[in-house]
Amino acid sequence: MINERKAGVILSYLSMAVSVLTGIIYVPFLLRTIGQNEYGLYQLLGGFVSYAAIFDFGLSNTITRFYVRYKKLGEQEKLENMLSLSRIIFWILNIVCLIVCIVIYFCLDKVYPKLDATQMESGREIFLLLIISVCTTIPTYVYTAISNAEEKYIFLRGSSLLVAVLQPIIVILLVKQHPSAVSVVFIQTILNVVLSVTKILYVKLRLKTKFKLHHWDNLLLKEMLAFSFFVFLNTVIDQINWQLGKTIMGIAYGDTALVALLSIGLQLANYFMMFSSNVNSVFYAQINKSVIEDDSMAKTNEIFVKVGRVQAIILALVLSGFIIFGQEFVDIWAGVDNHNAYYIALALMASLFIPMTQNCGILILQAKNLHKWRSVAYAIVAAVNIIISAILVKPYGEYGVAAGTVLSFIIGNNIIINIIYKYKAKIDVNTLLKYLLKVVLIVGVLTTAVFFVNRLIIVNNYGMLFVKIMVYCILYCVLAWFLLMNKYEHNLIISLFKKIFGVLKRKKTAPDVVSGGQCEDKEYKDNAAKIVDAFELGDNADKEDNEDEKKEQVDDGRN
Repeated sequence: MINERKAGVILSYLSMAVSVLTGIIYVPFLLRTIGQNEYGLYQLLGGFVSYAAIFDFGLSNTITRFYVRYKKLGEQEKLENMLSLSRIIFWILNIVCLIVCIVIYFCLDKVYPKLDATQMESGREIFLLLIISVCTTIPTYVYTAISNAEEKYIFLRGSSLLVAVLQPIIVILLVKQHPSAVSVVFIQTILNVVLSVTKILYVKLRLKTKFKLHHWDNLLLKEMLAFSFFVFLNTVIDQINWQLGKTIMGIAYGDTALVALLSIGLQLANYFMMFSSNVNSVFYAQINKSVIEDDSMAKTNEIFVKVGRVQAIILALVLSGFIIFGQEFVDIWAGVDNHNAYYIALALMASLFIPMTQNCGILILQAKNLHKWRSVAYAIVAAVNIIISAILVKPYGEYGVAAGTVLSFIIGNNIIINIIYKYKAKIDVNTLLKYLLKVVLIVGVLTTAVFFVNRLIIVNNYGMLFVKIMVYCILYCVLAWFLLMNKYEHNLIISLFKKIFGVLKRKKTAPDVVSGGQCEDKEYKDNAAKIVDAFELGDNADKEDNEDEKKEQVDDGRN
């Protein structure tokens, strides 16, 4: 049987790959078919669907945390009571969200006074669809949290992956006949409703989870809300950092073409974040267990450093590659009209490199109920972001908005958060930060050399750009293997390839089909399931090398 956590990691990276790949195809297609202005309108108003995350109120992670605790302690009645209370809260939040959305709908011309009449008419249609999408999503947060707590990552990531594949295909077919932002949002809404219903049915029919209100527990409710408030605050801050800039641009200029340019820069930065954040939720339940079971933080710090090192190697490849080839890619992908999106994306990526390697730290703070420190610090920095963006948007446009976000990331996500990690949560940030310095120095030399060589052979088509990127990836992988990786990471790669080639080899010799549609060779099926073993932390390190590996990791930290 396939390990859910391992499969979840693989499916997370598959989802990320699909999102990036479809974005490469999807965005240029939309820019050509519906146009720059209509795409900007889609980003301006379509971004409102992400505000639905605010009405999660931080309860999803709270439910997962309490679910793991009650299930481990065998307190079934408390578990059922907590789930029932959570469902009631989500329905209340859904009603509040509906009221807020209706008010915004009737005041849309006041919110965006500089949109012309045609755009405002389309905007109202888009917003109605978004109300349906948002109000369908909110009640399902409790079901998503249950699936996460049960570590049913194959279902969660698999269903999300399926939607990620279907959405661009259906949108492309529809937009060819009805080229407008409304068509795009319509498909998104339909798929979102289907996904929400699927999550509910899975929890009720497959997991057979019981919701039963045994009594109204004010103490539990108070504890849940106290924990979730600061998670909620983090969500609000994320929305300020990633969505409010587009809103400020829309209010200040009403020029949806500029909103489109800013959105492309933000989207590229979000792709960069995917390489780290998509995997994090897979480790949330595991980190909660390690915090509960081990007060010394030894196991938790081991997860933090190991995941951080692997993510640093991947993110350094992406960031350095974008520095070298990003300008060419943006010009080919989004067109010369969006040339400046490169600089916005690059500034955001650079400011996010360290925080993205430390994303497990956020989960540790939540598991230890220390996330309030991060939330308060980020709230102050987010307020600074709003002020700077509002001041600079008029004289500097999209650059002014981006500057506010980048500055807030540097102060909050790079400086303040590491102080909180180290002194409040007792997370071993020093070991990872020393390794990151090593990565920056080594990769920086390679990036500088290749950047100037690449300027001599600028291309304007995907084929030649792909060849150059592949050559750079090979150079980077060779450098990383000898200068950045330790034995654990070497074993991780070797084990993965062994599993893949082992399954491919067995597939050639395995019987095709037998009665009942099952393969006779049980070992073949077991090997197929074990492909994901390469992603389990520490499982692939050779036992005989364990002591040497530990010593090497200590040496890496000292150096």
